[in-house]
Amino acid sequence: MLGPTIGAGEWLEPDAGRLARPVLRGRWRSNALPLPDIGVDAESGLVHTVIGTAANVHDIIAAEALLHGQEKDVYADAGYQGIEKRCQANPVRWHVAMRPGKRRQLDLNNRLDAIYNQIERLKAGVRAKVEHPFRVLKQQFGYTKTRYRGLLKNTAQITTLFALGNLWMARKALRKA
Repeated sequence: MLGPTIGAGEWLEPDAGRLARPVLRGRWRSNALPLPDIGVDAESGLVHTVIGTAANVHDIIAAEALLHGQEKDVYADAGYQGIEKRCQANPVRWHVAMRPGKRRQLDLNNRLDAIYNQIERLKAGVRAKVEHPFRVLKQQFGYTKTRYRGLLKNTAQITTLFALGNLWMARKALRKA
């Protein structure tokens, strides 16, 4: 007999959500990165806000905390659908992407649908700046797999990596100064 069995509830931390799972020898492994919600400046491409949440927390819940207060326009992906109804206190204009299935249904021969498609392309060009810091984390710092150490420790690690990523992205401007 191996000893007392441990239930799944005793393995998981309360804030783990579906992010991590226990494997042999009590180590936490996950192929999915615990990617946080980040706020990125559209002009410079630098990260100004990092919020780590459990995997079962919806993006809309952390959306207002990502704003630093100086924004006039906010560009978000399709996961933020309906955010303008929740965040009526902030006087920002939300530009949320169309759902991919809905965009595929657009008839590009129709003039109005072609305009909608062009608007979505312009929104995607601005949102692409948010993806660049993630590329720096993965390619420059090798952050492709992680070990779950708890939400607080993982958030601290990824916040530090984003700070280093900001230095990496601003290195040419820093050399001139």
